[in-house]
Amino acid sequence: MRTIRHLLLVFVCLSIPLYLQACCGGGCGLEKTPVSQDNQSFVGSWEGEDGTTLKIRADGSADVSVKKGVSKEITGGSAVFEGETLKVELFGMKQVFTIDEAPSEGGDSMTLSGEVFSRR
Repeated sequence: MRTIRHLLLVFVCLSIPLYLQACCGGGCGLEKTPVSQDNQSFVGSWEGEDGTTLKIRADGSADVSVKKGVSKEITGGSAVFEGETLKVELFGMKQVFTIDEAPSEGGDSMTLSGEVFSRR
């Protein structure tokens, strides 16, 4: 009986990293890549018209709190810019925005997924 418990414990312990890899698709949001020079205008704290808040840091970390529909909060995630898309992700959770209008250098507003965000 003790051997079966031991084997089960070993199996569970070895399965956790594989589960996390599969669940996160290799990108859990733990790996932060600094925001590129092209996207530096996004760095800062933003608030959307509907109360959604977004904070992007120069080191590539990000927080988002969505208030509309199903509320969602991601703290300490990573900001990933891919073409005209901005993703904030952490452990398989993600919020995806379409970049409709990027902030100009030093600009105080941007439009993501049809919603105007103002710099706070």
